[in-house]
Amino acid sequence: MQAAVDAKAIAALEKSLGFKTLIDILQSYLGTAEDLARALGDASSQQDWQLAARLAQDFAGPAGGLGLTAIANTARTLAQGARDNASPHVLAAAASD
Repeated sequence: MQAAVDAKAIAALEKSLGFKTLIDILQSYLGTAEDLARALGDASSQQDWQLAARLAQDFAGPAGGLGLTAIANTARTLAQGARDNASPHVLAAAASD
């Protein structure tokens, strides 16, 4: 089982950016992630999987760069499922993770 966060990536970011800057970036990401989560929930409720895939990619990129591996992996799974035309049941399950 993969860790929810990549401790080495976070440590490297802290070393290169400094603790305060890293915390500022993480707080900014959390604010953006809340908006994305609401939009993703709405898209999933409407079964607009193409929009959900785009929103999931918006989650995945920054999350991966910040060492938030669980968020990044879940978002990538949803985006890939939408691109592969997975069933709505599979996509809804991925969106709820």
